[in-house]
Amino acid sequence: MDRKKIPLLVLCILIAAVFWLIPTPVGLEDNSWHFLGLFIAVIMAVILQVMPLGAVCMIAIAI
Repeated sequence: MDRKKIPLLVLCILIAAVFWLIPTPVGLEDNSWHFLGLFIAVIMAVILQVMPLGAVCMIAIAI
């Protein structure tokens, strides 16, 4: 992995962590809120190309 992409990867992880840690809005279940955070982090990782697409998808599926 290129050293320039490490801050972008950390940004994607932080986005997912923020959704995981902040309270769930009224009307949503916890799983839905966490899935939204994961979805946004994966889309950001794909757009920013922090890793190859296959690696990002495998990590997202594993989580």
